Amino acid sequence: MGHFIYQVQSGDTLSELARRYRVPLNVLAESNGLGDVHRIWAGQFLALVSKDPENKKIQAMRNGY
Repeated sequence: MGHFIYQVQSGDTLSELARRYRVPLNVLAESNGLGDVHRIWAGQFLALVSKDPENKKIQAMRNGY
């Protein structure tokens, strides 16, 4: 399972992050305790977890690329 902490940037949306990192939106929201998927803010830290061990984007982020 791949995982890392992501700091939200200005203009990010939860649905865009879910798509980018191939994580279901509801899983991303629930794993971060978000009741409203439309309320994230720049500077907020989110835990991104993927059950897909081949998720190359998360692996690259974990490795600092």
